[in-house]
Amino acid sequence: MGRSILSFRQLIEIEKLVWSEFKKELKTKDVKKTFDSLFDNTKLYTSHQSFASRFIPIEPIIVGMIFHHYKTFASITKSNTNEGAVIGTEIVTSEIYEPYNKELVDKTCDKWRASSG
Repeated sequence: MGRSILSFRQLIEIEKLVWSEFKKELKTKDVKKTFDSLFDNTKLYTSHQSFASRFIPIEPIIVGMIFHHYKTFASITKSNTNEGAVIGTEIVTSEIYEPYNKELVDKTCDKWRASSG
């Protein structure tokens, strides 16, 4: 008896075929290999993506691509950081935007107090 629902791996392959016209327009073999690696990397997360019930399958595929690239970026950042414990958005949040975040929280709290009182 056949399945009525495709596996997520099959959906990834179908989306890859849908984007094949885009791939054909890429100029070099290296760029085409990079394009293929995007879809290959997202296959690492198929078990997770299958739980994201979306009508448009490209959404969890793109999130898988972004997640894989973020993990790679975070590991590179961690190895290049002196402290070693600060990675990814923690660097941005704690070092660059900390004064802005405090100001934003204070303004929001003031608005809540004014509206409740």
